[in-house]
Amino acid sequence: MRSKNKKLEKTEPSVFLLESNSLSDEKRGDSEGDVLSRVLHLSRVNTEYYYFRTKRELEKLLNEFQKSTFRYLHIACHGDSDGMATTFDDLSFPELATLLEPFLYRRRIFFSACGMTNPSLARQIFSKSDCLSIMGPADNE
Repeated sequence: MRSKNKKLEKTEPSVFLLESNSLSDEKRGDSEGDVLSRVLHLSRVNTEYYYFRTKRELEKLLNEFQKSTFRYLHIACHGDSDGMATTFDDLSFPELATLLEPFLYRRRIFFSACGMTNPSLARQIFSKSDCLSIMGPADNE
């Protein structure tokens, strides 16, 4: 089944930014997503920033993204060639694509996560949703 949010016809060029870090990153105060949100705000780009630690919190925040007319979803987190990590949960690409599917109709997703943005992730997301594009770093650094 394709995305359930087909009523969304117009989106605005705004960024809905979600972030999850490891406990050690939290302890050091590393918060790439928060910094990105502030830079975008200074550039007069409308943003909303939320921090999450679990898959359950991610699900609730994705529902907030769906209610918005924001075009861009940006997820800053840890990941690798097989999946994504929240502070307390790991999600495989198939699990992540299934979770994201209802929220990506005619929208674009960005990842700030090492090693995640690869053909495997793209196949999973594009096969399950009407996402327009996926962007993220091309290497593991």
